[in-house]
Amino acid sequence: MSRIRLMALVAALALCSGCAVFNRDNTPALNFVEDRLLPEKGAARYVAYPVLLPVALTAVVLDAVIIHPVSVADDAVLDTRDALWKNFDWNRRYVSECTLLIPRALLTPVVFPVCFLGRSTLDLEPRGGSPRIRERAGPSAKTPPQREENRAEELVAQAGKALGEGRYDDAIALADKAEAAGRGWRDSARAIKAAALLEQGNVDAFCALTDKPSPWLVADDLVVQHMAHALRTGSTVEQMKLLARLGRGYWSSLPPGPETVAALEGLLGAQDRAVAMQALVVLGRFESTPSIRAVLERVAHGKDTVLAACAQAYLAQPAR
Repeated sequence: MSRIRLMALVAALALCSGCAVFNRDNTPALNFVEDRLLPEKGAARYVAYPVLLPVALTAVVLDAVIIHPVSVADDAVLDTRDALWKNFDWNRRYVSECTLLIPRALLTPVVFPVCFLGRSTLDLEPRGGSPRIRERAGPSAKTPPQREENRAEELVAQAGKALGEGRYDDAIALADKAEAAGRGWRDSARAIKAAALLEQGNVDAFCALTDKPSPWLVADDLVVQHMAHALRTGSTVEQMKLLARLGRGYWSSLPPGPETVAALEGLLGAQDRAVAMQALVVLGRFESTPSIRAVLERVAHGKDTVLAACAQAYLAQPAR
């Protein structure tokens, strides 16, 4: 019986170690009490301990029950979206996606509470770009995590400067340091690294960096700009690799932007027929997008009979 109690105690302690309130980033009220009400040093600090103990306990309860749960509600919404309402492939699975809409809707009120409860009670990594109450209230200079985020911000700024000056190796090294220093700046650091790799012509490393679905890959202006430039100026092999990356399934929920569309249209006139055909295939995946449909219509009435026939086939598909 004693062994069972001991194992239960160990399990409880292990579980508590992962609770959200044990991470000072999740306790803004307690941080306020410590930073503003507790004397910094001297005898006054020790005298204030018993006086402020009830206040500190109240702050912990507020953090655990109200402040932290409210601050992670947006993350729980995004978790639910990622689990049920993302990465639709209307081009190749239209019927299946329509069939799954009702099950997704029924599962939403089940998945959201689970995500919200998990983020409210456990110390889970916040999503990049998700606002935090503590950040809006003003960070404390005393907390090591905030110092790390400030350091990451500085490194991202230095990496961006190095990229603009053409020091691509330095930009990559600084971006790697920024990514390791603070999780809130990871997407910015990766975008700079991706742009630097493209400028170096290191398409293989770029493709390895973007192997998994990455929203910033298609939404970050810096990456989009450099990818469009690489599509226009890269070698045939580099162009084919980038076109293959653009053709990956997880892009179907977010069509290429104007710069990328312009670069793809330019590739339709490439001397290498494989590049031209692959560019048309990528455009054809998004034929329902107005800007891309306009490109396909121009190709369909162009002089290249092969590309014109393919473009006409894409345009003839039922509207979705």
